[in-house]
Amino acid sequence: MDIYEIVKARHSVRSYTDKKIEGEILDNLNAEIEECVKESKLNIQLILNEEKAFGKSHYGNFKNCKNYILIIGDKKCLT
Repeated sequence: MDIYEIVKARHSVRSYTDKKIEGEILDNLNAEIEECVKESKLNIQLILNEEKAFGKSHYGNFKNCKNYILIIGDKKCLT
């Protein structure tokens, strides 16, 4: 099974709290993301308070998920 088949086959069920990310935790996340972007040249974004995050995702069932980290890279990085 190659990496693409593994990603397609995965399924996840998660439930999250409704707690907001703020203050020092938010500052630390943003600082870490900024550092990772510099080192990796990936497009990394912290998405906050998105009411319909993941909606009806084919990756699984997510409840109360409003915050996530988006990582975008070139397919060439997988080889």
